[in-house]
Amino acid sequence: MRGLLLTLGALALVGCATDKAVKPAVPDLSSVKSEGSSRANNLIEQAQRQIKSQPEKPGGYNRLGHALMQRARETGNLADYVSARTAFESAVAKAPDDSTSLHNLAWCWTMFHQFDKAIELSDRAIKIDSEDAFAYGVRFDSMMELGRYKEAGQAVQRMLDLKPSLASYSRAAQYRWAVGDGKGAVILLNRAIQAGSPYGENTLWCMTQAADVAFKLGNLQAAEQGYKAALERDSRYRHALFGLGRCLAARGRTDEGMRAMRSALDQSCPPVYRLEYAALLSREGRKTEAATQYSQVEKQVQEHQKHGIEGDEVVLAESWMAQGVRLDEALETMVEEAKHHTNWQTYSALAWAQHKNGQNKAAKASIERAMAVGAQEPHLWARAARIAESDGDLERARTLFASAQNLNQHLATIGYGSHPPSKPGGPKVGASRLP
Repeated sequence: MRGLLLTLGALALVGCATDKAVKPAVPDLSSVKSEGSSRANNLIEQAQRQIKSQPEKPGGYNRLGHALMQRARETGNLADYVSARTAFESAVAKAPDDSTSLHNLAWCWTMFHQFDKAIELSDRAIKIDSEDAFAYGVRFDSMMELGRYKEAGQAVQRMLDLKPSLASYSRAAQYRWAVGDGKGAVILLNRAIQAGSPYGENTLWCMTQAADVAFKLGNLQAAEQGYKAALERDSRYRHALFGLGRCLAARGRTDEGMRAMRSALDQSCPPVYRLEYAALLSREGRKTEAATQYSQVEKQVQEHQKHGIEGDEVVLAESWMAQGVRLDEALETMVEEAKHHTNWQTYSALAWAQHKNGQNKAAKASIERAMAVGAQEPHLWARAARIAESDGDLERARTLFASAQNLNQHLATIGYGSHPPSKPGGPKVGASRLP
């Protein structure tokens, strides 16, 4: 696998570490109820028995943490992430020099968006075991979130060299997509699917990600087939349901698509799903329903914060900007976020906040920094088009707008208008023309 990323034209979990010993914390086993897949529940029960029989060894705590993390992925139960962190902290307390316990805690901390902590812990694990592939995966996840793409590429290449697997292939696909290599991302995701996982949900995730790539690149037929293939394995898989819905809406089957998207929305869905659904409702003139969904975004963010999960600031700012409210707060939020996270998503949101607040020179610099990474994201290019339009660079605006629409007209117009950039002397496009 050496050099695979470069051959193709060259995904994310992180954690925390301290020099002080972590206090032993025994998870409240009685609070871990049965839900989610039978496999995850069985593993939780096995881990609980192992902890009871070997309370001073880290193995049972690591097994319990892994099973809880998986169940949280399946159910969206945030309390499982908190319980998993407690389990992994107990494992580190029992064996502070065990690379497995360290990289597990690092992995868990990524769920709480504590990426600096995750890097510290994963680096400790690598120092103990230089061939700890999973630790490199956690390091990759954190570096991607922080916008440190060169280091992310190095970490995922090392992970691939050490252990080709669904986990490493899917991360490499995330990297390839971020730097503009959609074809490479598809190849790697297909390898991830072929590699498989003991947990069926992990494979479903990769199948959905492959369909997402096809969708963003405008191959709507392949995307629809991909989402349906995932749903054949699990008809309730929320990520595939939402993806199918957005794909149907893009193909003109708006009502059918919105029903599918709505069926994927609950309190455990990613807030960005609700945000996109609200934007589509708004485009369709269903303002009251859209307002309800936007309010739900804020409630979800608050629920995450109650469980110690940070990192939803961008989603909150995007929600305000989509509604045209609290624009000054959105800008303040994104300026602060950009001090810590320099990935393309952060700079895209910062640019839009600056644009919405009339700071077009700053917006131009921020959107160029976001685009320099290379991601083939239609909404990113649509934003760049509108910023160029406001700056008076109509030729560039038209080029960017056409590129965004050629990729995916649906994503390029939700929230950015379907009209092309104004002609010289034509009507001026102001903030009021854009949602």
